[in-house]
Amino acid sequence: MELLDQLKEYGVDVDTGVARFVGKQDLYVKFLGKFLQDTSFEGMKNSIEQKQYTEAFEYAHSLKGVCGNLSLSPVTEQVSELTEILRNKETLSESEQQNVQELLDAMTKSYGDVIQILKQHLA
Repeated sequence: MELLDQLKEYGVDVDTGVARFVGKQDLYVKFLGKFLQDTSFEGMKNSIEQKQYTEAFEYAHSLKGVCGNLSLSPVTEQVSELTEILRNKETLSESEQQNVQELLDAMTKSYGDVIQILKQHLA
């Protein structure tokens, strides 16, 4: 299956993503390849594990922008919610920590799935 078709099947809004790149599929695919090198997810995950929530917010906000620009909808939705929980927080309540962990677990799967699809076709 072709990369863009597989991403669509997973829930990525490929048509909007391509439109953001002036309708140029090859340019969109090039930037999807660059996404494989982005370290924001790992930085965010490590910061959350270390309870460095201000730093985690910065990584999450960056990841949100990149995923949004690439229309990686499954990840964008989760990281957007996570970003809002972390916004302007140095500490989190117990329920916020639980919400963050649940979102991080879900994101780990969706992010990993997108990365796996990209690596199948681009690596």
